[in-house]
Amino acid sequence: MTRAETLVPGNPHAGRHDLRPYLSSLHASWLSGDHLESWREVPGTLVFADVSGFTPLAERLARNGKVGAEELTDTLNVVFRKLLDVAAGFGGDCLKFGGDALLLLFRDDGHARRGGAAAHAMLAALRVLRRTGHAAGLSRLNMSLGVHTGTVHAFLAGASHRELILAGPTVSGVLALESVAQAGQILVSEATAAELGPRDVDASAGTGLRLRRSPSVPLTAVESMKGAYAHDPSDGLPELLRGHLDGRLKDGEHRLAAVGFLKFGTTDSVIAASGPAALSAALDQLVTNVQMACAAHGVSLLGTDVDRDGGKFLLAAGTPSASPDDEDRLLHVLRTVLDHDNPLPVRAGVHRGRIFAVDLGSADRRTFTVMGDTVNLAARVMAQAQWGELVATQDALDRRRTDFDLVALEPFAVKGKTELVTAQVVGEARGRREQGDEVATPLVGREQEVALIREALAAVHENQGRIVEFVGEPGIGKSKLVATITSLDHQLVRLTFEAGRYSLATPYFALRRGMRAAMGLHLDSSDAEVEAALRAVVAHSAADLEPWLPLIGIPLGLDLPDTAETARLDPTNRQAKLHNAVVELLQCVLSAPTLILIEDSHWLDAASCELLRALFAGIERRPWVVLVTRRDVVGGLELPLSDAVTSLRLEPLTHDALVALAVATAQGTVLPPGVVASLVERSGGNPLFLQELVNAALLGAVD
Repeated sequence: MTRAETLVPGNPHAGRHDLRPYLSSLHASWLSGDHLESWREVPGTLVFADVSGFTPLAERLARNGKVGAEELTDTLNVVFRKLLDVAAGFGGDCLKFGGDALLLLFRDDGHARRGGAAAHAMLAALRVLRRTGHAAGLSRLNMSLGVHTGTVHAFLAGASHRELILAGPTVSGVLALESVAQAGQILVSEATAAELGPRDVDASAGTGLRLRRSPSVPLTAVESMKGAYAHDPSDGLPELLRGHLDGRLKDGEHRLAAVGFLKFGTTDSVIAASGPAALSAALDQLVTNVQMACAAHGVSLLGTDVDRDGGKFLLAAGTPSASPDDEDRLLHVLRTVLDHDNPLPVRAGVHRGRIFAVDLGSADRRTFTVMGDTVNLAARVMAQAQWGELVATQDALDRRRTDFDLVALEPFAVKGKTELVTAQVVGEARGRREQGDEVATPLVGREQEVALIREALAAVHENQGRIVEFVGEPGIGKSKLVATITSLDHQLVRLTFEAGRYSLATPYFALRRGMRAAMGLHLDSSDAEVEAALRAVVAHSAADLEPWLPLIGIPLGLDLPDTAETARLDPTNRQAKLHNAVVELLQCVLSAPTLILIEDSHWLDAASCELLRALFAGIERRPWVVLVTRRDVVGGLELPLSDAVTSLRLEPLTHDALVALAVATAQGTVLPPGVVASLVERSGGNPLFLQELVNAALLGAVD
């Protein structure tokens, strides 16, 4: 049986979709219990082991493509398999993987001695691997460890899955010990040292005592912590990971992704002031907030990790699956969480770049995670954020499609980087960001769609309006097609309504930029400028609408005092009158042949949808051509059934069209035929994903 086919023995869920190894024994047994309490106090000893040297190894092997990925997977799993097996031999339960670190729990009789012995044996095992191992880069690895004994506070939190959170003074204590331990050193707390022999430790020197030798452990076999738990382990795993994990150890892969860390704090003080039950309630609300935001925006919650006086969430957009708006989705998730009334202080950081996504560990205990310089930098960017802030690097922000309020930070230095890092504080979403030239590469494989639009563009000059809707998955080419088509006729007045994740919460927000543009204004125009322009347009083009200015001002973002007429309106008729007044005004303003673009109509709020449906009634008699883009999902704008309305589903590009697009994207660089064929196959017919793959291949960032 090959590595990729390895399954876990002795498990009732064993088989292709076995997920048991992705949970710690504490987590799995807790989920299997009859009474699912939300928190526990567990007496025991924690060992925190941090392996150093993997990041430079990952960066070096990334240059070797698929071969390098296989080599790095082998090296990682050789090391972690050995460390986990050694720890398990002393009864250690791996609670958390933290990148290249392990948090282990030892319980029951003699847990302090077993924890110390396991730490000593793990360090010795790594030394042997460094000396005799054949895997790449083993000789450069090292490890520091902390060991602390006390009451471990554990929590189950969340709704869509029950996440295991470790927090409290004992967790903070073991992290503090490891943070000051030097490479190749084990520091134990006084509480642990009290359970060891006097010759096992050196005298205290600052934080902790150095473990000199392995504590003696009775020869009786340590009972295995692993059990055959009947409960479905998927209840303890994030939703997006369940479909990706299939119980098999897969080779890792280099890919481009956006990575974010969300840190929460003050857990120790909450326990001290109000007890673990209060912290449990706070964690449950926070984890649920994160889960809901991730589900809404399709972002992977890869897991949680420990931190001093708190903890952190690791999120990624771009793995296990990618889309063209990874950066936007991740930024929206973190902004959504930060905008909640969270019971604990939170802050976040985001970076985009090359990561190594890997199934890490052994057949008995493993995790799916991301590693590399991009992940490390995302964590360090998070450290630059104040509580309540989201900080993102310029690399991530340059690729966003949403316009956020941004405040630039002074460039700052971080460990491991020779150049200063440029980043900004990311605030409230304001709308769609102006994009660069969408037609920089040729439009391929859409000849029939272009021909249909040419007909609609010609008809609009004869006062024969048309609506054409493009439906397709992200990256399939909707925006590219629209950008190319709109360049065909420069005689049209242009008006854009743009929806997005940010626009759902505020009625008519998606229409604000377009309606202001129809009056010669910008989205950032002041309220006074907008009001003056509105009054001038109404006076010039539709004077009979003056009594209804307070209603027309609503989708423009104005809050005008009622007139006598609007004050007398029955509240049940107010919205209908608003829509009628806006439609009448726009019909007067848009009397010339006009191109109206509605982007991402699946994100339109209900009020905007009703107004647009009223606006487009009788479109066949208007000098308007309306282009609509949307994903094939439920919600948003539903167009009427009419001869003037055409809905086009954009299918994946053909093989020949994809090859032509790959060659054009390479811009003169000749890629080997085998590489082109591989990238075309991996793209699944999605043109934007193919362009991402080609660009990454040119940079050596994909296998």
